[in-house]
Amino acid sequence: MTVAPTPVLIDTDVLIDYLRAKQEAVDYVDNLSVPLFLSVITVAELYAGIRDGSERTTLDTFISAFSIVPLDREIGVQGGLYRRDYGKSHGPDWRMRSLPQP
Repeated sequence: MTVAPTPVLIDTDVLIDYLRAKQEAVDYVDNLSVPLFLSVITVAELYAGIRDGSERTTLDTFISAFSIVPLDREIGVQGGLYRRDYGKSHGPDWRMRSLPQP
């Protein structure tokens, strides 16, 4: 029996660093070999900081490469608690969160 890889939900901060070509974020994202997801909150945050024109077109294309996860209360609570508990002590990797399996 083959076990499917656990997908990863990527936080806004990591994607901003990735889009700004910060090497640590680029290396991390490019070396992931699991399905990558964005939350609807991350999509909203990325668009909030984008300019119309070529930046918008680039972001549209970039986001289309991901599956988008609608958030529910459980995911919101777990994400908030994870950020609270690990945000200040674990560097950039704390922003990566495996999605719970259904």
